[in-house]
Amino acid sequence: SSPQHRGSARRLARTLAESPLPKAVISAERLFPDFGECLAAGERNTVVEYFAQTGIPTTIISYLRADPARLNSVYIQKIKSFRTDLSLHEFVDDQLGRVEVPYMKFLELAVPSKVDLVFRPFDRSVQGRGVVRDFLLAVGLSERQSGMVGEERRLNDSLGPIALEAARTTLERIKRNAPEPTLRQRRALREALFRLVEGERPEPTFYGMDAALSERVDRTLGEDRESFARAVWGRGWGGVFPPETRPMNAFDPSRAEPDAANRYRRLCDGLWRAAEAIMADDRMAEPRPWERRERRGSASAG
Repeated sequence: SSPQHRGSARRLARTLAESPLPKAVISAERLFPDFGECLAAGERNTVVEYFAQTGIPTTIISYLRADPARLNSVYIQKIKSFRTDLSLHEFVDDQLGRVEVPYMKFLELAVPSKVDLVFRPFDRSVQGRGVVRDFLLAVGLSERQSGMVGEERRLNDSLGPIALEAARTTLERIKRNAPEPTLRQRRALREALFRLVEGERPEPTFYGMDAALSERVDRTLGEDRESFARAVWGRGWGGVFPPETRPMNAFDPSRAEPDAANRYRRLCDGLWRAAEAIMADDRMAEPRPWERRERRGSASAG
């Protein structure tokens, strides 16, 4: 609906129709949650319908991961983007309170003879080779061709428990002293976080799911997973995703060793200095949705 995207579907259709190449590959991480939102609302998915109507044989490849690991990863994403200051337990409680689309429901996205679905497990073998390389193999590239992408670097894996706790508490402090950061301000804060982390020794990747929380997640979300796994992969969910063996390493400042506590204070101090400059920079501000509506209303009234 934004001006820069207006007419993009028409342009894409023309490009596909005129292309001499045998295949087109489109990668969009946002598609899977979009599918889930449509299914939860009982709506037809416009992306799937679009490709079905082009007449071009289409395959949608989606990666699924074990729910505890998925929620842990989503939490890292939210914290590093300065979108939440909840603790992991609070965040998981919030997520478990939302309506989840049953896994079997995703099979309804297929349109026979027009749109095919392939679900690949983001399991240890995929993690070992890298999801980009696995995706390239899945769309038909050879081992030699896919190997040319080099070592995969996942930004979430570069953030450890101390860095995430510093980001979380910084956002908490910002919200006590100023309005919620805008999109531009969040992006600038994220860039500041990564700059500061690069100046520190690497940390193990954050994994905050303890055994009790993981069991609760599996108990809440696992009702139809066995049927889905057997229908799609021919084996049970537990056979695809063995129990996670990583130890929980969430950081608690009140119990930290001196070296870890000093690192935490350095990151907090650096982030707060960056936050003060970012929040005071008028160029980083942007009108929020209600402000845009008020401005449009004032313009039409005048």
